[in-house]
Amino acid sequence: MLRMDNISVHYGAIAAVEQANLTLAAGQIVAVIGANGAGKSSLLMSLFNQPRPVEGTVWFEGVNLTRLPTHRIGRLGIACVPEGRRIFPRMSVLENLQMGAIHQPKTHWQQDLEQVTSLFPVLASRLGQMAGTLSGGEQQMVAIARALVARPRLLVLDEPSLGLAPIIVQQIFAALRQVNRQGISLLLVEQNAHLALQLADQAYVMQTGRMVMQGSADSLRQNPHVQQFYLGMA
Repeated sequence: MLRMDNISVHYGAIAAVEQANLTLAAGQIVAVIGANGAGKSSLLMSLFNQPRPVEGTVWFEGVNLTRLPTHRIGRLGIACVPEGRRIFPRMSVLENLQMGAIHQPKTHWQQDLEQVTSLFPVLASRLGQMAGTLSGGEQQMVAIARALVARPRLLVLDEPSLGLAPIIVQQIFAALRQVNRQGISLLLVEQNAHLALQLADQAYVMQTGRMVMQGSADSLRQNPHVQQFYLGMA
């Protein structure tokens, strides 16, 4: 479904990502783990050409994304939940969700709204509330729901657990597993390696802009290097 070949991302003279490769099959959950500053978010956002890779090619369902504008990439069936949520704080929850569905036929709207409020029941009672007044966990739910009403086949998430209470993180990751069971593939970058490797089928480890390890999530959990440096195990 997704293939990133030899991706390099630079910010001026600074190399954030160098020669990174990643593949994701339809229906999979793939995680990219690594320390803060490893290049995970830069790799993820290069999928949308924000920033555009200086080298390499991104393929999604046989389409070369590398030179496409970001809005066209989104219409191909990829939706993003960005780091920090980036909801519209002065708009209501309902209006935020409507923004996610802006390119979808109106005939889908009621069904899609019911699905995301079933996934996150707290949002059903918050639809008229200004999104900026919600708790951090509720705002993350809005960001995920906004992406889902775009009806993606691939959902991309950047640090979905960042800054959230553990109980809320567990709720959100349980919802992501349910989303995957509904047939949506997931690609996420996450500093919380424990959570990422519990959720994912396949995983990659990034270090200073390079992929240094890859394999099944189970195999990486058993890897002594991953255990010591990312899982905090002696």
